[in-house]
Amino acid sequence: MNGCRLKVACEDLGVDLKTLNRWKESPDDQRRGPLDAPANKLSLEEKGRIIEIATSCEYQDTSPWKIVASLADQGITKTERSKWCY
Repeated sequence: MNGCRLKVACEDLGVDLKTLNRWKESPDDQRRGPLDAPANKLSLEEKGRIIEIATSCEYQDTSPWKIVASLADQGITKTERSKWCY
């Protein structure tokens, strides 16, 4: 049998030997991710409004940071502006 031992290879790669064995048993990704949507998730209306503004002739070549500053100058509330850059 050629090659190095699994333990040495795992150490070199920074992968725990138990993780390798788990991957062999079930190669599918078993992570599930969060079950709930984040509290600050944009609504479909908010997403649509942001896309509408960002793609308008006035802002199409402008960075989000400059759009936020422009909206602030126009009196758009901080809550609405904060969703642009995060």
